[in-house]
Amino acid sequence: MKFSAFVFRFRFLLHLIIYFLGFTTPWDRVLHLDAGRTAWLMLASWPARNRWLNFDTATITILIIGILCTLAAACLRTWGSAYLGTAIVKDASMHGDQVVAAGPYRYLRNPLYLGIFLNALALALLMPPSGAIVTIIAVSIIELRLEIYMWGAFLSFALVGWRYNAFLIIRGVLISLGVSLIFRAFIPRR
Repeated sequence: MKFSAFVFRFRFLLHLIIYFLGFTTPWDRVLHLDAGRTAWLMLASWPARNRWLNFDTATITILIIGILCTLAAACLRTWGSAYLGTAIVKDASMHGDQVVAAGPYRYLRNPLYLGIFLNALALALLMPPSGAIVTIIAVSIIELRLEIYMWGAFLSFALVGWRYNAFLIIRGVLISLGVSLIFRAFIPRR
């Protein structure tokens, strides 16, 4: 089965597995990691430790970010689904033969995917830190598999550019290119 068709057909099951693994983090027991904290508390403790915000304010700030992510996700999913109609959104077959360029699709290539990603960011706040990282990466790969190289190049510049080492950036870009080529091997040619 072709990769895109496989992901589309089993999208609900794939997301269920990703979220289950993110919340249960079975690797934490194997690696002896502390799974008792949530990413929410870990993220809130970081500005508190650096004395940028007190812990209560940092916790509320992270909560507000989660609320905004879920609100944006709900709005994007509702708007995109309402514009396409229930018959298309709930259909088991892919509808990739036309490009929709009106409604929310005038501004975004796929508001439904962005909604899924924003929802994943919010849910990741409730997971153990390692589960949050795995979930965000896995959902990103599923939703953005066609743009892996572009995002990888961006992350290479953004994450290692501050070290002012062009060699590290080039390595990141080449790794992104390699990963995108692997994924493209599974995408059907038309």
